Amino acid sequence: MYVNPIIKEVVTKIVLPIRGVKPTFNEYHVLKTLLILYEKGPLGRQLLSKHLGISVTSVRTLVNRLRRMNLIEIDSVAGCILTPYGQAFVEKLLKLVNFGGDVTSILEKSLLLYNKAYCFLLRNGFALLKRFDVSYLRDTLIRYKAKAAIIAYILGDKVYIPPCEDLNENVFPSLRKLRDILGGKNFDAIITVFAENERIAEEAFFLTLLELNIL
Repeated sequence: MYVNPIIKEVVTKIVLPIRGVKPTFNEYHVLKTLLILYEKGPLGRQLLSKHLGISVTSVRTLVNRLRRMNLIEIDSVAGCILTPYGQAFVEKLLKLVNFGGDVTSILEKSLLLYNKAYCFLLRNGFALLKRFDVSYLRDTLIRYKAKAAIIAYILGDKVYIPPCEDLNENVFPSLRKLRDILGGKNFDAIITVFAENERIAEEAFFLTLLELNIL
């Protein structure tokens, strides 16, 4: 089973309270910062604040903690940039997950459980998630502010929605489209999160994986 506890261990350390004061950012903001810097870095605190939806003061605390963990370095001119260790950390994460973005217009109306839908791929998700009931996975995502969720698995040459294998891509062609968008393969899981916006969907997705010890 592909479980990487190092990711959770690192992000948990970064969000620990210091002298009893809990930071205003969470584990999602840690991962998102690293992903943003991987794609768009170097960036200054103002731009990171805009991308993350948290204050510049919170970003300052966050980047200082990331720097102390050797995940980023701070250039006085260019801003924050990933260290080689930080880059390897993100690449390890991206071997496990992939992002499909807004797929609201792709889903059939019968699958559109809310007015905004975002999809994610979990590599080898069938093995990683099979110990959890599908309703428990949905409930966990909703607890982290998703409005609803659909979990689907790729088995053989078909995508299906458990527990009924008859609810597959032959019935819902959009499932096949999601697989193609995400580059899904046999035994991967496709998680569609319905939320107010992409940031909330991503946060629910990552916090759920961390709680379930998938990351």
